[in-house]
Amino acid sequence: MRIAMMGAGGIGGYVGARLAQAGGDVSFIARGAHLAAMLQTGLRIQSDLGSFVLAPVSASEAAVDIAPVDLVIFAVKLYDSEGAAASLAPLVGVNTRVVTLQNGIDSVEILSRHLPRDHVIGGATYLSGFISKPGEVVHSGGLPQILVGGQHDPVIEQLRELCDRAIGLELKPVADIDEVLWEKFVTLCAFSGGTSLMRSGIGPILADPESRIFIEQLRDEGMAVAAAAGHPMADGFPGRVETRWSAFPPHVKSSMANDLERGKPIEVAWLSGRMHQLGLQLGVVTPGHTRRCFARCICMHRGRSARIPISDHGHSRIYWEDVMAGSSNDTMLVRAGDDTVGSQDMFNKELQTYRKIVGANLMFHREVYGVLRDLLVEHAPASFRFLDIACGDASASAAMLRTMAIGNYVGIDLSEASLRLAARELDGMPCPVELQCNDFAQAMAKWSEPVDVIWIGMSLHHLPATGKAQLMQDARRSLGGKGLFIIWEPALFEGEDRLSWLARFSLLRDEWSAVSDEEFASMERHMHLADFPETVGTWLGMGTDAGFSQAEEIFMMPNKMGRVFRFSN
Repeated sequence: MRIAMMGAGGIGGYVGARLAQAGGDVSFIARGAHLAAMLQTGLRIQSDLGSFVLAPVSASEAAVDIAPVDLVIFAVKLYDSEGAAASLAPLVGVNTRVVTLQNGIDSVEILSRHLPRDHVIGGATYLSGFISKPGEVVHSGGLPQILVGGQHDPVIEQLRELCDRAIGLELKPVADIDEVLWEKFVTLCAFSGGTSLMRSGIGPILADPESRIFIEQLRDEGMAVAAAAGHPMADGFPGRVETRWSAFPPHVKSSMANDLERGKPIEVAWLSGRMHQLGLQLGVVTPGHTRRCFARCICMHRGRSARIPISDHGHSRIYWEDVMAGSSNDTMLVRAGDDTVGSQDMFNKELQTYRKIVGANLMFHREVYGVLRDLLVEHAPASFRFLDIACGDASASAAMLRTMAIGNYVGIDLSEASLRLAARELDGMPCPVELQCNDFAQAMAKWSEPVDVIWIGMSLHHLPATGKAQLMQDARRSLGGKGLFIIWEPALFEGEDRLSWLARFSLLRDEWSAVSDEEFASMERHMHLADFPETVGTWLGMGTDAGFSQAEEIFMMPNKMGRVFRFSN
């Protein structure tokens, strides 16, 4: 049978190599140095079940080079799913099946946006592996079983027969793949969050009583979310989780933990972040996943310190609302050893890019803040109280507000380093200044201080649709039925999808000569991972649904990538 492996990393590389070793006609879709090494010297597999080199390797960066196959095994990282799914068409014939072997619970839905639903089959595996260097995949353990839907599908039956001949692979078709995916989701969210946050293999975590309590808390939160979503775990689930975790060699970590250590993109938004999102939707509290794993892993991935001392700068006060709040064992659970120099270098690099963008007015900051100033002059009350959500270094806000009749300024941001810069920018403001280091969605959910103007620029689009809608409601509540809520956010054309919007941004490369190719590529990676714009109609509709009586677009960026919206009563 002809098989295409979409992704040649820890799972795709290992499974594909084993299938080829067993006689399968396997081609890999890979990229970069890994692809180059595979084509030059073969794909090396390091495994306790037997190491070998697959050579020569059939591999390409483009699906069109491979042509239709019987089976596609879709094993890319979750943050690459949309782009990879959109490229599958050349591989898919009338009888082709596409089996997902990804983490999370959203793969089948994502693929079904690009392919007929009856071509897509969900799957799950507890195999563990990672790319140790270009051209080499290390199989680090885990259960060999691959669970898939399509119980009576002839293509799946051919795959089962091939797996029977392969070393270290067992294929088991099941009647209800959704329950399998949810069980893995709950298991993996705890495993990935725990090993990433504690920077430890699973063995030491299970051996330490307090670490075990924490990872079991993550498991139990996932069980509660799954039950609320209509997918309760079957009897004996905690014992099965224990068996799976104990089957790993003690040093084994999740692929997310390995990626975090190597400075690669991580899947936390689709794991603990998805658990957090579901908890909000379903009314299930998930403090471990939300405040510890999701927020802390994001901080570590961005290279920023997670614990911020209180400091003073003129009128300014910086507060840290600890992402580890509720834990009496912060030092144990979050082990020391952050590379402070490396973290500062990363932050300085991001800041340098941001200042190039602002300095060259590539995002039209001057026009946007001019519109904001005119709006405040015309509509804000005397001595207005200004809440700056996701304020960053506050340089643009400080320049605009310094000569206005402002009575109070509060800025919220998750980056301690940005807030230290904001304290300098806001020094000498003619009003009290308060800076809070916190997740802005969480801060708004419990906001109780009076405020006249709420401003958020290019940040709300990072939230899922439900998170955006909830923040709109929190903003209206915080304004007390009056005042202004103003947002500057990316906007899709009516009928445009996210990938088309991202493609529009890529076309701006020639106009963005002030930034390097590396800086522009870094922005594109960030946008593919974290940007979820809405149409103009959706943005306005969210405002009216939140209870604002007036919702209007007041400015469109000349490149048409984003708009400014005003909401009021």
